[in-house]
Order: sequence, then structure tokens, then C-alpha cells
Amino acid sequence: MKLTISQEKLSQALNLVSKAVSSRTLNLVLAHIRFQVTKKSLTLTGSDGDFTIEHTVDTKGEREGALLVPARLFVDLITRLPKKDITLERQDGMLKITSGFSDYSINILPDENFPSLPLFEEGKLAQLPAGQLRSALGRTTFSALKDPSGTTSHYTHGVLLNFHEDNLDIVATDGHRLALERMDNPAPEIKDRSLLVPTTITEELRRALPDEEDKTVEIYFLSNQVFFKFDNSVFGGSLFDIKYPDYLKVVPKETKSIANVNRSALREALQRVLIVFKVKEQNPVVRLETSGDSLIISSESQDVGKGVEEMPFTQGSPFADMRIALNPAYLADVLAVVDSDTVDLHWTSEVNPLKLELPEKPGYTYIVMPIRMD
Repeated sequence: MKLTISQEKLSQALNLVSKAVSSRTLNLVLAHIRFQVTKKSLTLTGSDGDFTIEHTVDTKGEREGALLVPARLFVDLITRLPKKDITLERQDGMLKITSGFSDYSINILPDENFPSLPLFEEGKLAQLPAGQLRSALGRTTFSALKDPSGTTSHYTHGVLLNFHEDNLDIVATDGHRLALERMDNPAPEIKDRSLLVPTTITEELRRALPDEEDKTVEIYFLSNQVFFKFDNSVFGGSLFDIKYPDYLKVVPKETKSIANVNRSALREALQRVLIVFKVKEQNPVVRLETSGDSLIISSESQDVGKGVEEMPFTQGSPFADMRIALNPAYLADVLAVVDSDTVDLHWTSEVNPLKLELPEKPGYTYIVMPIRMD
């Protein structure tokens, strides 16, 4: 195997596929990245056994071949080499790396027992514009739990893609809040298909999706696995085989009061409250109340003191004075990822979830469970 490639191109590809390599794996093979060189391309693959990223770079290979390189060592080395052409050549059971005055040889493994992506093209479900999928994941994925161990299988550690009737719902929850993005079903013939995708996949997918809004992302399903294909990349992984709760049951059906609030002002007020009243090992609590044409945000702690924020708002229809207590972080989080100038807060009672909607995007719903008030 031998090829010459620019440092920038190789570094970008390595940084992408290495996102699927686990630093805690006990499987030596999975601590490596697979190199496959042909006369026209280089394909890099990283995998933790459940999540795989494959990326192909157009480049001319002088000699074809495949091998496994140690992921962490190789990525660290390549990213620190000068921005010049790099020659990679297999010699005497090692990989020789040459760039300018830099010359390294590192141990490699044969291309054996490394996970390969199956032939998934026959299982195409739908395709979406990259910008639409990236935005939807950005407004939902943050609501799910990130599993630090990589071993938990629970619906709160996944993002649901639910194809049904005329809609595609993208849903995420951690049990205390829920984000729902509803869009037109891009594959109307798919009426009943639910994919519970681990957040480890959706987070990296969101970051990697192309900036071009109209670029196509194809979604495939095959034997309890999901695949996202775009540009020269494929993200594939195992789905959670868990029944997702009926998320629509927790979305309030009625509204007794609507308050339209400036998003930035509300976010900044909540962030100030969080700085002062986020006590270690204790969830912060704020009270939201309306009085006249003011929304009052207050929090109190015996250890810290008391704080009050007051801001104007616009009464919606219907409207009645609202009063509710909740964790301010859950509200601040959503205000950080939506780009609407204002948000509508829908209130039913002190014991019902607070619902947030975007005047400029009717398909988006976010709810926060309340905290019992004294």
C-alpha cells in the first residue's frame, strides 16, 4: 500500500472517522482506523462495534492495499505534521510516514476482524436536505441523555425518528423535558417506521452534516441498523431495540395562557439566575410569574440569598396570569439552540408541563416538567 495525500485532507478525514472510535474499548482491533487504498481513492473507517463512520477521499493510490493504524497515535501525529503532502507506505510490516523532514514508522495490524458496513443500499427509507436535518437535530438532540459509559440502552439515551402518516417526528427526552420537531414526511409511502438512534450517533452526525443547506442526506434501515449517507461519508450504527413511550401524551392539549417573550432577554435572565443559584448537588429552581405586563423570574436559596429578574412580555390569546416553578437550565438550554426572536410560553396550571413553541416554526414543541411549588 502506498499513496501521497495532503496533510489537510488526511487530517480532516481522520478527525471525522475517529469520532466513532471508543477510547475505552477492550478490543485491540477497535482501537484502530482502517485504511483501504485503491487506484482512485482512500477509504477510512472508524468503529466502536456499534457505531461506524466511513469516509472516502478522492486520491490516487500508487499501490493498493488495506491495513489498520492505531487511531489515537496516528490522528495525533498527522494533525501535528506540517501542511504539506504526506506519503504513506507499507514497509516490512509497518507504516512509513514521510512529510518534508519528518519520517516515522509505526506498528500496524492486518486488515482482519474489523467491522465493515453491510450492503445497506436496498433499505433506503428517505432523503432530506442536510440543512433541515441538521437544524432539527440541533433543536432536539440536546434534550436526550448522553450515556457516558456507552453501554446503557434506554429510550432517554436516544433520538426517535418516527415516520408516520404524513409526518416525520424527531423526538428527544431525558424524562424531565422533551423536544419534538415535526416535519412533512419525506417518504409518504413509509407510514409506520420508528428508529431510536443513540445520541452518540446523532450528536456526531449533526456536527458532520454539510454546511450546504440543500445537500442530500439519505437514510437507510437494515436489520435494526440505521445508515446516514451524504457526500463521501456514511454514518451507521445499531438502533436501540426499545419501545418509545407515547410522547404525544405528555404534550399539553389545552392552553389557558400564552406569553410571548423575547428569547435573548429570557435566556440571559435565566443564565444570571443559574450562576447565582445553581447549588452543588441540588437542582436550581426558579418561579415564573406574570403580573400585569411583566414576567417575573425569581429564585431563593438559604445558602445564597434571593434574586429577581423582571421583563416585559406580550399577552397572547388566551391569557391568564401564570405561575409555575421549574429548573431554569431546562429552559435556558432550548433558548440557546432555537433562533427565533421570540418564543411563546403556553401554561395550563402549576402542575402541568410548560410548553414552548416558536411563532416562526409551527412544527416545533418543547416541554418542561414543573417542580412542585410550596
